[in-house]
Amino acid sequence: RGGAGVPGALVSISEATGAFVESLTSGPDGSWCLPLPTPGRYVVTALAPDTLATAARKVVLDARSAVVELEVPVEPAT
Repeated sequence: RGGAGVPGALVSISEATGAFVESLTSGPDGSWCLPLPTPGRYVVTALAPDTLATAARKVVLDARSAVVELEVPVEPAT
């Protein structure tokens, strides 16, 4: 949405192997926060509630904090 957060988006985190870690819903401003899992490789996926458009990003975590930004397209892929 032009760089704005997507409120109510389903955000899922899985290990690179596909094992589910956690999911949550983004807040009214589209932001989300959760404790970092153990260091490793993960995939963060977001699903917009109104269009069902998705975005995913591979993330490698070390022992420090991480900020992950995803752009979810306004329109679903056709």
